[in-house]
Amino acid sequence: MDPQLEAICKRMNADRMKRLLSVLQNEESESDGDEVNEHNQNKEKMASFSEVVTGKTQNKQTENNQSETPQRNNTGNFVKPIFLKDEDVHGSVKPPRTLWLTNVEIYNAIGTKVPAECIKGIQRIREMWRLYMDNEEDRLSLLVTGLNLRGRQVPLYSQNPRNPGRLQENTIRIKVKNVPLSADDGQIHRALTLQGCDIQDLFREYLRVNGELTACQTGDRVVISKVLDKTIPRNLQIGKYMARVFHAGQPEFNRSINYENNVKTCHKCLKPGHLIYECPNDWVCRTCKESGHKMIDCPTDLQSEHKNDENSEVDVNESADANLQSNEAQTKEQMSETTDKTSTHQNLNHHKIAVDLANTVIQEQVQQKMCKYQMSVTQAMTNHNNQLINL
Repeated sequence: MDPQLEAICKRMNADRMKRLLSVLQNEESESDGDEVNEHNQNKEKMASFSEVVTGKTQNKQTENNQSETPQRNNTGNFVKPIFLKDEDVHGSVKPPRTLWLTNVEIYNAIGTKVPAECIKGIQRIREMWRLYMDNEEDRLSLLVTGLNLRGRQVPLYSQNPRNPGRLQENTIRIKVKNVPLSADDGQIHRALTLQGCDIQDLFREYLRVNGELTACQTGDRVVISKVLDKTIPRNLQIGKYMARVFHAGQPEFNRSINYENNVKTCHKCLKPGHLIYECPNDWVCRTCKESGHKMIDCPTDLQSEHKNDENSEVDVNESADANLQSNEAQTKEQMSETTDKTSTHQNLNHHKIAVDLANTVIQEQVQQKMCKYQMSVTQAMTNHNNQLINL
């Protein structure tokens, strides 16, 4: 090998050895320092004989653990907010932006009533302040005492005064169920408007868990309407869905409950003590009071109607025969009068003409009677079909 290359290799190896030695020395010094720190910490944590006897070490450890673990908000201990209206401070006239209430001003006003550490949040939404406290006692004390803001004693509200759930005068709350979430609310609006509702507001109900409102919908719609002139039926067709409608003043099972005796009556078996959806019995006819069929399929009702139709046909035929006989008698009288006045030669011709006229008159009258009879029969049949359809 070339002597120059050998010299370069030796120098490189020497440099590497120096670097390795320096790295090892640094690691040893760091490990020694860590051991010294751990030894000092153990000395600090080490308890004396008196501390062990009195039990002070356990208290210190618990305090250290509490200081090391961060405080977390417990969502289960949720406290409802308190509401403050800007109107109660400024009056009915809206002030300029420079005179609006501020979070700092409200914070200082609350701090005069309760400890400032208990204030959890102050939020303004559409001229309405929400004040959040961390405990129920301070919340109740604020509701009782109120706040002093700008030289005025301002009341606080436990609920949102602008919430649609707080009904105004001459309004009623209507709840609609059994309509899917995917259905348009416009269908509900149209159906209730046709029932005579003067709708003021319509919104969807959300699920509330542990006092907190979630983003999960229950599917129920809540409608705020003017007072109704007549009640809405409990079962209402809305689009292609059969909805259930509930509101104050609505009679419950108006047809099935005798309010005088407070007795339920079944529409299926016509027996008291239960309703149709609880009935284990068979259908009972309202006409013949026999089980096994409904009133619309009652055979006795159909037989009576058939007899009535036959009797009406007989009456029509008898009336037609009587009319024909009376017409024949009149024509005969006319013929006898004409024969007396005319001669015997002309009597024959007049007799033939009279007979022809009588026949034509009789035929016309018979046709008119038959037409009237057919019309009466068809009308009776249509009335019968309409009654069956209504049932």
